[in-house]
Amino acid sequence: MGFFSEKTKHYSSCIYLRSVKATSHKSGIKQISSDNKMVSLLLVGKTGCGKSATGNSILKKERFLSLLQTESVTKNIDHDFVKFRGRTLQVVDCPGLLDTNCTEKEAADLVSRSIQQAVAINPNGYDAVIYVCELGRFKKEDMEVIGQLKAFFGNDFFKKHCIIAVTHADMYDEDEEDGVTLKQWVKEQEGAFAEARKECCDRVVTFDNITSDQSVKDQQIEKLLGFVDTIVAKHGRYDQGMFERMREHREKYIQEKDEPFLSDESLKELASLKSEVREVDETKTDSAMKELELAKERAVRLKTKITTEDKNTGKLKNSLEENDLIIKLIQNKLDSIQKNIELELETTKAKKSFKKEKDESKKKTSELVDKLQELREKEKELNLDIDRTHKNSVKDNILFALQVAAVVLETASSVTSLVKGGVKLHKYVNKIK
Repeated sequence: MGFFSEKTKHYSSCIYLRSVKATSHKSGIKQISSDNKMVSLLLVGKTGCGKSATGNSILKKERFLSLLQTESVTKNIDHDFVKFRGRTLQVVDCPGLLDTNCTEKEAADLVSRSIQQAVAINPNGYDAVIYVCELGRFKKEDMEVIGQLKAFFGNDFFKKHCIIAVTHADMYDEDEEDGVTLKQWVKEQEGAFAEARKECCDRVVTFDNITSDQSVKDQQIEKLLGFVDTIVAKHGRYDQGMFERMREHREKYIQEKDEPFLSDESLKELASLKSEVREVDETKTDSAMKELELAKERAVRLKTKITTEDKNTGKLKNSLEENDLIIKLIQNKLDSIQKNIELELETTKAKKSFKKEKDESKKKTSELVDKLQELREKEKELNLDIDRTHKNSVKDNILFALQVAAVVLETASSVTSLVKGGVKLHKYVNKIK
């Protein structure tokens, strides 16, 4: 039944996240702001009585989870707002006050926790408290719950500040009741219901929570607000001051039940820690680490305090588990931030290493380019030397060839002369002959 129930965390998470404006300096708990034009209504009742469905009818939207079952669906205080006839209505849905899985002693603690939550988050008080019950199923258990509410709010609380809302009006059939209207039927009821109706001065409103007829919905709300205005005009709002004046009586009642209870201080600190931890901005690592470390110290101290209040009975097990979940959440956030810091350091280190390697690679590349250029220059010089050598070799060969040719020509000239001489000699010889 703690704040951190896995099945209901989605619905309970908005308790302190919506319309949060005022903060108590003593405990740090964030509270719902209020103004003079807003009508605040607190819905209470047994588990499975249609309380959440009634809240949805007033809000005109499916805001609260509503199921027909014997175990409470609403595990924590939840609320929402709606505009109606120029007025702002604040509807606060309280967990079921008589869970079938609770013992008598556990029921007292459940009522204590639920009412303390309701008062803690809305210190300006409530214009009226709506006690929700099922059509034709108002029994002695309802009177027990009403008795517990009186123990916590005061003996005249039900008389001065309560309205009875009867659900499942859609199931009433006038024909089956011999033409008796629902209004008449309500007045003719006897027993526990009649007793409760008289005690709250006949402030009874019947609710059809499944109708799609808008006029019917509006009539139900108008009748409810009519009773609310009457209560406020005569008795004013039931506020935190009135609740505090009942503290001694309330604690005595629980002690008489021999039931350990979670003190207001512990409850507020538990709610404050949950809200503050969720709102820590993890992107601001330095400040987030400091906030979370301080919150962890507070949570550890709170665990010791709740353990003391539990008196080794195990009755505050849910609160202790809730506190452990807060500590776990804090540690998870601290670990997450630390990992992010380490990741950031590794990333920075990797960037620096990459830059260094890049610079070194760039330097080596530059050196290689210079070396390549140098090799190219040498290659050019070598090519020039080869060309020059080749040219000189060709020149020498040409000169040699020319020299050979000259010799040949000279020789040829000599031979020619010799031949010519021989011819002349031959002719001369012939002449002699």
